[in-house]
Amino acid sequence: HVAGLRDFPAARIILSPKELPSGWRDRSGWSQLRHATLPGLLPDDDRLYYGFVIWPNLFVNLLPDHVILHTLLPTGPETSRVVCDWLFDPAEIAKPNFDPKDTVDVFDITNRQDWDVCERTQLGMRSRAYADGGFYVTNEQHIAVFRDLVLERLGEKV
Repeated sequence: HVAGLRDFPAARIILSPKELPSGWRDRSGWSQLRHATLPGLLPDDDRLYYGFVIWPNLFVNLLPDHVILHTLLPTGPETSRVVCDWLFDPAEIAKPNFDPKDTVDVFDITNRQDWDVCERTQLGMRSRAYADGGFYVTNEQHIAVFRDLVLERLGEKV
């Protein structure tokens, strides 16, 4: 369902698809999700999640039944405001009983956990041990790429 996105010119990083567990819609926390799969997806796409970053401040999450846009807006040198937009198929939204609360609630937990990690990382960046740029696990190399992008743009100013 992401045909063409791998070559999307503004996207510097495309994360590999992550397979959601079998029966993911029936698992704890997901059991309330009742939204129809987005139109045009293949049957196998019902278990795939894609995420990518459009630099410098947009994270895109593609799930079988919706898309989430996370826009990061700097409010100061060490703070940002995050705006999350959930996008659903218009036909799903037009249903009389449509309520995105279930989806928003599930991702609110994940988002708050991610932001807590980001806040803790920001604190760690003040440490002398961070002088060489920190350590990044394999599935978060996009953070190192962002750091390198910023350092490249700052050039001699650093």
